Amino acid sequence: MTDAPATSNADEAVVQFAARTLSLDTVRLQRLPGGASRGSFLVQSTTADDPVAFLRVDEGRGGLSNTSFTLARESAVIRAMAEKGIPVPRILGENLDPPALLMQFLPGRTRLNVELAEQVGPAYMAVLAEIHRLRPNEVLADAALEGNRALQADLNWWTDLANESADAAPYLALALEALRISIPEPDTHAVFLHGDAGAGNFLVDDGRIGGLIDWEMAHTGDFHEDLAWVCMRMVFTPFGTVRQRLADYETASGRTVLESRLAWYKAFVTWKALVAVDRTLRQGAGQNSEVVQTSRLVSVAYQPLLADLLLRLLDEAATSAPDTARIARELSAFAAEAERTAQSDETAVRVLARARAGGFLS
Repeated sequence: MTDAPATSNADEAVVQFAARTLSLDTVRLQRLPGGASRGSFLVQSTTADDPVAFLRVDEGRGGLSNTSFTLARESAVIRAMAEKGIPVPRILGENLDPPALLMQFLPGRTRLNVELAEQVGPAYMAVLAEIHRLRPNEVLADAALEGNRALQADLNWWTDLANESADAAPYLALALEALRISIPEPDTHAVFLHGDAGAGNFLVDDGRIGGLIDWEMAHTGDFHEDLAWVCMRMVFTPFGTVRQRLADYETASGRTVLESRLAWYKAFVTWKALVAVDRTLRQGAGQNSEVVQTSRLVSVAYQPLLADLLLRLLDEAATSAPDTARIARELSAFAAEAERTAQSDETAVRVLARARAGGFLS
């Protein structure tokens, strides 16, 4: 249970949708903290405090609002995962206007202590490996199956999102240049990806994996991308060590993690996160909501990490692209400025220290 207030700005139509789906006269919605791209609510009856369901609502101001990553698409993915035996919440109902997704409430926690992280870490990485064994077109009919095609489609999708506004932060375009000239050759065959894997996006109940959540960015691609998300999410949400989690995955999957490819995907997913955060901040300009505050912190903390990752990629990449030297110079200047900004924020300093000590950059 959360200490967040039991009031919310959810549209009355969403309340009526939840009550109707649950065959109740009415319900109360208790907003949960976080939820940078979707509003998240516990659904309670009016006669008890225990939650009876979980609700996600696209309130139109998240980093992925008004894109093809809709709640309807996420619902289809979750239903397919349930059919394949992947632990996910059961879908109870969908609402089109406003977009909302009602799901089974899963008990458990998303933040883990050291002991619990080591207890469930191997099991979570085994579930991730199982997802990567699925036939992608049995989850999404239009899924790209060839590795390079899947990567290019995903990169182009995020490029379009980054370029949708002239007000987007300039460093995002610079980072994209660096990503494109250092892009690795992906696996021949794409796998199905959670798209935002790692700590905070799965529930642990009684020492076991209760369910994987937040499937909105699911797509096909190289398995290293999900591993990069696991590493990146550990920057804010501890989940043991990078080395141990990668070893768990290799054991469960039988695959070999390639450090050079993982390094590029770490930069790619960090850039993705910053594209979404920049969009959230632009849409929430002038607001001081928890989501906006969290997005500002993520932006300040991740920018120096992105610069460090990209500079390492350019230093190690065997590229003769004519703009490489210019991009490296501009990235170095951006890195210095981003570091100065981060050092003025105590929380960002702690996050950076944990990331650098925890193996995120190596």
